[in-house]
Amino acid sequence: MGTQLRNLIVSLMLLIGSVTAVCAQTILVQGTVLDSRGTPLPKVSVTVKLDNSKHTTTDKEGKFSLQVPEKSVLVFTLTGKKTTEAPATTTPLEITLEDGEEQQKGSTVTTMRQTTSIQTKYYPLWVIDGVVYKQDSTFNTADLASTDAKRLIAAALPGLSERDIESFTVITDASATALYGNQATGGVISVRTRHAGQGINRFTYTSQLTYRFIPSYREFNILNSQDQMSVLKELEGGGSLSPETVLYQTRYGVYGLMYDNAIKYKNKEYLQDNTLEGRTRYLQEAEMRNTDWFKELFQHSIRHQHTVSLASGGQVSNFYASLGATIDPGWAKVQSENTYFFNLNATFKPHKYWTFGTIVNAS
Repeated sequence: MGTQLRNLIVSLMLLIGSVTAVCAQTILVQGTVLDSRGTPLPKVSVTVKLDNSKHTTTDKEGKFSLQVPEKSVLVFTLTGKKTTEAPATTTPLEITLEDGEEQQKGSTVTTMRQTTSIQTKYYPLWVIDGVVYKQDSTFNTADLASTDAKRLIAAALPGLSERDIESFTVITDASATALYGNQATGGVISVRTRHAGQGINRFTYTSQLTYRFIPSYREFNILNSQDQMSVLKELEGGGSLSPETVLYQTRYGVYGLMYDNAIKYKNKEYLQDNTLEGRTRYLQEAEMRNTDWFKELFQHSIRHQHTVSLASGGQVSNFYASLGATIDPGWAKVQSENTYFFNLNATFKPHKYWTFGTIVNAS
């Protein structure tokens, strides 16, 4: 019995020693992954280099925890970001993932995704004061880098005027989907409207007038009728404007009309004298048809926009309201548009623990 007990004790000591050795060879690595703006990145893949069996992903706060062998190298990857490596350590890590090369080549406003696959399309999502508004397949996200970005945003969001917009931000990649789900796969344009601060009472009226002149041919380097006919006569001399080459085209110009009229018979005569003198006379008349199409299609017009806003803020409530109209008779004669809009952003705090808010946009 003494020998068996001694052997059992020795076996237990060897087992404990081996477990201790195994535990000593692994460490617990914890940390946080952020983007270049310091925003936590969820769903970042964290793996051990050359050992994919050791794997985890960051949570919605960008945090991760992983048991790995000592002296390991961790690899952090996320679509749209540069892959980053870091040595494993027991000290909490803070990893920053920079934007990928394709994003860095863009303007100061990130190039938001507007891609197409076989199954679906991704478009930017509009969010107004935290409330999801709509996906937009027509807005050109490159316009956000323009100095007129607020005006262009107001044009894309009925019910808002340029003065109603206080600021806007662009959210992309995992940060967008973490906040608003799969509908934000194409990125998010978050718009914050104006609101009144405490102790503010302000009434504002603004007006914008835009005068548009009829365009002039002097502004463009184009041919007049005489210039055009001289080119056509050169083509005729080279044989390119014969009846056989013109009449059977789906579209043709002045020579085609001349040949077409020469074979049309009405009131016991042809519409066009098909003699040399008749054709020459027709082409000379065509040289004088200098119609000013700008005057036919456009008009002098004044586009004006008027906005009245009221802001008031106190300890119990604050609100910002605006009412406006845009009157546009149109630059082209066949276009005109009148738009009326209303915006309300109000917050009420009847109790220190209760806050109620309402946002209304109408147009």
